[in-house]
Amino acid sequence: MPTDCRVILFDYRGTGKSSKTVEKYSIKMFTADSAALLDHLT
Repeated sequence: MPTDCRVILFDYRGTGKSSKTVEKYSIKMFTADSAALLDHLT
């Protein structure tokens, strides 16, 4: 069994150090952001 692993941690739109907008955020937007990040990293 491999012992190597990668931990990916990011902040969602409008939280942490992300820029803020007046746009309302939704779970659908957060999900799309997460999927796009994982697609980019794989």
